[in-house]
Amino acid sequence: MLDKQQTWIEKYRAALLETNPTRQLERIEEAYSAIQGHAEESRAQRFEKEALDDARLILRLLREESLGRASSPWL
Repeated sequence: MLDKQQTWIEKYRAALLETNPTRQLERIEEAYSAIQGHAEESRAQRFEKEALDDARLILRLLREESLGRASSPWL
């Protein structure tokens, strides 16, 4: 379980730190998928569920900003 948690966190960080706009969108997709997979498979405590929800929200906002538009299929 720890490996999967580390995986989504690493992918999330990579998405946040990516400076290349094209690559950032790819990293956002990868991170979002990893978070979704972890959320579905884990028996997360309340604080971890909140962290996953927060990460998904930040990725949505980052994706919107990267695309330069206000709507997203994830919202």
